Amino acid sequence: MYKIFFSDLDETLLVNHHVPSFNQEAIQKARQKGVRFVVATGRSYNMIQEILEEIGTYDQVGEYSICFNGGLIVENGNHRILHFQGLEEKLAQELFERGRYLDVCVLVFTLDCCYIYHPDKNEIERKKAQKAPFQVMEEYDFSAVKGQKIAKILFMRRDMDYLRDVKSALEKDFTQVSFSFSSNRYIEMNAMGINKGYGIS
Repeated sequence: MYKIFFSDLDETLLVNHHVPSFNQEAIQKARQKGVRFVVATGRSYNMIQEILEEIGTYDQVGEYSICFNGGLIVENGNHRILHFQGLEEKLAQELFERGRYLDVCVLVFTLDCCYIYHPDKNEIERKKAQKAPFQVMEEYDFSAVKGQKIAKILFMRRDMDYLRDVKSALEKDFTQVSFSFSSNRYIEMNAMGINKGYGIS
């Protein structure tokens, strides 16, 4: 008997940023049999509230969400943070400064907001569709996020060959960072060892 399911969101459970009715029905049937359903996503917790409502785990005690690729674990019932492992500020700033000289849109995720530098119009529209709290930054300046808990940094470009080259270069200089690709447009950078498998364990 299965006791718990873990599911990614984008390009997996969702269609146009929502859980389709056939997935909602399947999840409800599983939950009625006592199976927990846990979202495991790269998104921030404040980006998934509507999704949690659609699957029936929003504000439910004993239900959980894994966010930021495993960097944040929250109990949905009282929005209680059980675990957070983000990027150290010095390391985050070094990654940020590297993005200054690349042809990429840079997204810095704190616990509460996504800060977008070198803004890309399609990325802004995507964040609106995701109902993500975000702020477009006119100046390439790290001071806006200084002192905040930084979960991860993304470099976005719809050119995977370019991103693979960027990742290869970054890996040589940033051995304390976990790199991953997502959505055919992002390099995601978390603290070393942080991934969805970590969050699940």
